[in-house]
Amino acid sequence: MDELVITSRLPRTRPTRVYARRVRGFADRVRQVGAFIRLGRPVFLVGGLVFYGLGAAIAMFVEGGRAIDWRRYVWGQIAVTAAHLMTHYSNDYFDFEADRANVTPTRWSGGSRVLPAGELPRQAALITALALALLACGATAILIGHAGAPAGVAALMAAIVFLSWEYSAPPLRLHSTGWGELNTALVVTLLTPLIGFHLQADRLGHLLSPLPGHEGARAGCNDRDHQERKPAVPAPTLDADPHPALPARPGGVAPDVRK
Repeated sequence: MDELVITSRLPRTRPTRVYARRVRGFADRVRQVGAFIRLGRPVFLVGGLVFYGLGAAIAMFVEGGRAIDWRRYVWGQIAVTAAHLMTHYSNDYFDFEADRANVTPTRWSGGSRVLPAGELPRQAALITALALALLACGATAILIGHAGAPAGVAALMAAIVFLSWEYSAPPLRLHSTGWGELNTALVVTLLTPLIGFHLQADRLGHLLSPLPGHEGARAGCNDRDHQERKPAVPAPTLDADPHPALPARPGGVAPDVRK
């Protein structure tokens, strides 16, 4: 009788163990996703979002309330955000040894602590950084090839990607040579709003128009553009007689024009 009871309970324990393994596997996947997000430190993307939007808003003001080209805006934001995220992942990869040796990390230094804690393999950070760099370049190509963005956007985006990568990557490693703060300020507070402006205002020269002394220059530029579009008026011929012949009076006598 006891053997029958034991054998009747065995099939019930197997599904329970399988279910427990699945729950643990799902929990591990959730923890890995959370670690991957923390590795990117998305809270530091706020500055890029704000300054990019500021550049587009300045373009609207300079262009006299011109509507935003949302296709350019969205693809430009994707390119800028991908470049900024690339910096976070590459920074944790190249600073792995320094972050592991740092026993007093803060919110602003020491990285995300994901890699030193072994929550994700180190190579995951490098692969993600390279993928984000390709995403930034691809979004830039779409901007120029399909959204009609000016070619200067490619140069600005190339500068952002290069400086963002060299923040912690060799050979420059700007954050280790005293140029890291300047590099960050240049990328976030200058190049990011500048690319947001250039995507909405095709001419970067319009950025100076609200400043004193540039209103006349822009007005002259607009006048030249208007003259170029104005149809040409034929000039009068020089050999035309300024005093056309007057009709003769009846009887064949011409009127006296001296009266």
